[in-house]
This record gives sequence, C-alpha cells and structure tokens, in this order.
Amino acid sequence: MRCTSDNSPTLSNEGCGRRWMLKFLEVARVVVMIALCVGCGEIQAATYPTYADAVAAGVQRRGWLPSFVPATATDIREAHDIDTNTQWLRFRVPVGDTSVGNGAERISISVAAGRAPKPPRAMGDWLPELRSPPTITRRSGIQAYRHSGQRGAGCVAVIPRDGLAYAWTC
Repeated sequence: MRCTSDNSPTLSNEGCGRRWMLKFLEVARVVVMIALCVGCGEIQAATYPTYADAVAAGVQRRGWLPSFVPATATDIREAHDIDTNTQWLRFRVPVGDTSVGNGAERISISVAAGRAPKPPRAMGDWLPELRSPPTITRRSGIQAYRHSGQRGAGCVAVIPRDGLAYAWTC
C-alpha cells in the first residue's frame, strides 16, 4: 500500500491515514504540554519550626531567608519560584514584635497589597488584606514595610497583636 504524494489520508490509503493520525496526535500532545506549562514556574516550599532550623537547612545561605526575619521567628513557611525568583514567607514572631520593619520604609497596606503577587497553594492561608482584590477585615494594627536592596522577599506585613508576619517579593 502506498501513500499519495502529499501523504494525506485517503480511503484507499488506510495505512498512511493511521500514520498521519499518529503523527497528528503526537504533535497535539506536545502542543498541549507546552500550553499547560506556559506561565508555570517551579515552586519549592518548605516549613521550619524555628529560625535555627531554617538556618541549619541552609535556607539563609541560599538567599531564601531575608535578613529582616528575626532569630525569634517560628513556624516559618517559605515558598519560592526558582524560575522567577518570586518568594513568599509566613512566620510567627513574639506578640508585639515589629522588628521586621527595622531599617525599612513604612508603606500602607493598600500599597503593600498592590505589590503582593498571588501566593502558591503551598503557602496555605495568606493575609486577606494582601489578596487580589484585597479583602478588608476588621483587623487593625497591620504594619507593612518595604526593604530596599533585598534579594528575594522585600515587602513584609506584620500583625503585632497576633505575632504573624507575611513577606513577599515586591
């Protein structure tokens, strides 16, 4: 059995039609895989009980633990996209601790929300005021800061009365 000169499937060229269909399906599969991966980054996430655990794991050495995270931080959840160098952190600090803002520019929560990329699912709960669009809650006392010259996370929001801090690349 022979294919027509243009290799198109015809009723009389059944074998050629099958080969053509298999090639078509192969190309379609590759196109679908590429389409699914466009815009996808490679997210890596980890959780550390304490600051000391994060340091021991080499997170600070690799640049994923910003210098503004205090040594008293606990329950540290860190995620980063290695393709875009975008980063998100959530951690606890002692109630009343606002040291994450030392040496930083104070910004409003609305400015902070405008600079906050959507966190990956790996981050779990994220501060509602930082979502897009922001959800305004009755919570008060949120303080937001922007650290200049910071590799990775540069913005941070802290809720001093709850001892929670959120940081992200901005």
